Amino acid sequence: MNLTPSSKIVIVGGGVAGLATAWALARRGLGMITLVEREEGCFRVSSGQNAAILRHATDSPATRNLTRRTRDLLHAPPADLCHEPLVDERGLVVLEGNEQTPLPWWADELLADDSCQTLSPKELASKAPGFVGEGARAWWFPHSGTIDIARLGASLERSARATGVAFRLGTGVKRLKTDSSGAVTGVVLEDHANLSADLVVLAAGAWAGELGAAVNAEFPGRPTRRHLFVTQPETRLDPNQPVIWDDAAPFYYRPEAQGLLLCIGDQDDCPPSVASGADPLVLRAARRALARRLPQFEGLKFARAWAATRTMTEDDTPVVGADPRVAGLFWVAALGGHGMSLSLGLGDLAASMIAQDEVQDAQLVAALAPHAPRRDWIPQRDWVQS
Repeated sequence: MNLTPSSKIVIVGGGVAGLATAWALARRGLGMITLVEREEGCFRVSSGQNAAILRHATDSPATRNLTRRTRDLLHAPPADLCHEPLVDERGLVVLEGNEQTPLPWWADELLADDSCQTLSPKELASKAPGFVGEGARAWWFPHSGTIDIARLGASLERSARATGVAFRLGTGVKRLKTDSSGAVTGVVLEDHANLSADLVVLAAGAWAGELGAAVNAEFPGRPTRRHLFVTQPETRLDPNQPVIWDDAAPFYYRPEAQGLLLCIGDQDDCPPSVASGADPLVLRAARRALARRLPQFEGLKFARAWAATRTMTEDDTPVVGADPRVAGLFWVAALGGHGMSLSLGLGDLAASMIAQDEVQDAQLVAALAPHAPRRDWIPQRDWVQS
């Protein structure tokens, strides 16, 4: 599809995927863009309820590619977006495996470009005092840290509005409109308004699959939920401590509101309409995990607990691209647990694909396509760290 500055584009979803795509399209001067969000404001659901951790040590090469692009943009945002970095550099420690297991898929690439370094037990103890982990290998990522998601969301919305993006907030999409050939021609909103479009971008998070299925579009993602917990304030905590992420446990934590934000890595399939409430069983498991992993804080009470939705694919690779069966439909979905780490890089790539820019990473585009074979990227590997 050849879009022009007068083409109508409707973006469904005001989370990080929709906002980043709207911002990136608008700064290219492409299309008359309308963003639709069912909440009264953007970044209210999954994008505002995540752990806000910048991590690019991920197994999927496509996901890793996008997180590295985003890392660079968060550290040095374009002037039209923000004049200050959108991530702190408190650093990230990742624990995984043991001496007898293969190195993670990301190790070769990230060691080669100096993104990370290994830690000795003594160095680990200094960065994660008192932590009792499972992973035997420890890696240090000095340029990772915590993303300022409130400022990121506000900056994306402000810049998008300044470049002409129209926002329809407080009303969701009831259904996609199609013509006699089955091509998508717009959306019908819950307030009964009809918006015609030359292209509809589905960036609706956990609801994207339901909207696409109604027009016979196949979507390889599934909605899941994962719990997050924030403890009460604790004076013994170092507010500048790095993020600690143990893949082997699984367990991660970081400072938050003078306490700890933590996750025990739970994940279960869950319709988005019921995903927000905290499961009492997971809550009890989190208390046990906190006592085991950080025994010095045993008994520290939780001040908040919630479940955040995450749309997953089989190989943890997002879905970005034109639907192969339904004309007029473009996916920016299934960000998994990497939404903030993917944010700006994902939006920029999606806009580049929609604009049909000549300079693109063909291998990356193919890996993200809705019809891409999942888990095709996994090589054979049977060696261990020397």
